[in-house]
Amino acid sequence: MNDLRVVTTGYFDTSVECDFYSDGDDVYMTINQLARALGYADRNGVDQIISRNPYLSDPEFSVYDRLSGNDGKKYKTRLFTEDG
Repeated sequence: MNDLRVVTTGYFDTSVECDFYSDGDDVYMTINQLARALGYADRNGVDQIISRNPYLSDPEFSVYDRLSGNDGKKYKTRLFTEDG
């Protein structure tokens, strides 16, 4: 991905605060934030949706990138596009 960075922090459905990332072309949300926005306790609910709908792994819907965690380390993270 090209220079992925947080472009804004906002609310998903007015109750879940999320960071929105962009590479200049698309806007992304992490799998963990999407799970919270959809009301799941953790990302397992979204992982199950992906396993039942493999097309969601296509780059049109989601991609992987290495994002910095709170501890400063980089972690492989699934990011969803707006279409995803």
